[in-house]
Amino acid sequence: MSKKPIKQIGMLALALLLLSSAFIVFPSFTINANAQTTTSTIPSDLLQYEWTRDSSDNSLSFSSAGPAPDSFNIAWKAKIPGVSNAPMAFGGLVFVQGGGRTYALNGATGEIVWNISGGGALAKIDDTYMMKGTDCIKISDGSTVWTGPPGFTWTFYASDLKMLVCSRYGWNLPDPSQPPTLAWNRTGETYYGIEGERLPYADGKLFIGTTNNFVECINAKTGETLWVIPATSQFWYRGTYTEGKLIFGGLDNNMYAWDANTGKLLWTYNPGTWYGQWASAAASAYGLVFEHNQDTYLYAINATTGQLVWKAKGPGVGYSGLIVVGGGKVYSLMGEYQYRDFETGEYGHSEYNCYDALTGDLIWSAPIETGGGPFLHECIAYGNLYIIPIPGSPQKPGIWEYSSSSLDEVWCISSQTKDWSMFLSDAAHTGEGAGPTDLALK
Repeated sequence: MSKKPIKQIGMLALALLLLSSAFIVFPSFTINANAQTTTSTIPSDLLQYEWTRDSSDNSLSFSSAGPAPDSFNIAWKAKIPGVSNAPMAFGGLVFVQGGGRTYALNGATGEIVWNISGGGALAKIDDTYMMKGTDCIKISDGSTVWTGPPGFTWTFYASDLKMLVCSRYGWNLPDPSQPPTLAWNRTGETYYGIEGERLPYADGKLFIGTTNNFVECINAKTGETLWVIPATSQFWYRGTYTEGKLIFGGLDNNMYAWDANTGKLLWTYNPGTWYGQWASAAASAYGLVFEHNQDTYLYAINATTGQLVWKAKGPGVGYSGLIVVGGGKVYSLMGEYQYRDFETGEYGHSEYNCYDALTGDLIWSAPIETGGGPFLHECIAYGNLYIIPIPGSPQKPGIWEYSSSSLDEVWCISSQTKDWSMFLSDAAHTGEGAGPTDLALK
């Protein structure tokens, strides 16, 4: 496979990008719990491309069916105090959390549409309602519709069953405007032990990884066990569902593919690398499975055969983060200052890359960091890449700066450039434009 060399970043562009957040004056947003008059202005043809939960969808694909940026243009930045949780996007909005609050931003401009107290897992129910922890709220203004009954927990909203389900409970939700009712309870039947909600839901089946290295498949409508198989790794991280297969990368450096209907093992892949661990999560799209490994490589594996299609090496990530896929491209944190090479002792550097999903060719590279694993700090929606950068620092190599540290900003990366329409760019005099960062000195 031919690989393009990583493009050099021009010194001026690099300096502006790294220092911009320290000098930019942001427009003042009114931060209160009341909905504002601002609504989303995402173009209608892009509204369909949503990211409806933290991993995009119930199959945990971490992928978007729509377009995605082919250049690194910063369309906008929004200042959100303490922002750290994974962004998600639907209804023309982008949802983030930080400082004990949940925010809805205009996906086109970054303006705050509403914000409310409290956090909790977010997911779209329909065009009117969404979940925030144990509360159902309105997408339009964040107002609470109902709070779940005692003992209510959920991981997936199964739209095909009109249910909220997790490893222990199934809840019927025929009418999202009304609280759910209990359908089944497995709290006394967890013989294999529950590791966590790290495996997907698909086609009426809920997959569960267990504390003693088993995979269990249950009927999500009834809670009944369909099959159980042994594995060789605990399920601390996430697997994905694609083309009728459950795929999971383990801490033993083996990636597994099982038939989702029977549990039959179809293939395994092991890169055979020193300090190799799949300590992040698999993404799936285009007949491929993508995952970043602790060995510093990003891998693309054929989902049908388990054969390596391509791999790309980065400067090193201390704790492999999650990746996102869309528009025929893969976006991955590949390097950070907190990484230190085990053989040479050399520290890494900030590097966030975009690759061609089918070939592994580098499309663009930016000198930024996003939150490290196992957390997700980006999503793809409406043709944009929304990221939460963290302050990787060359002055502090080896200092661990994960989800607890951020720039308190959400960035929208777009293929579109923006005009410099007035003195210092805009009315807030930010002095910031949007354009490519892959500049080389001539």
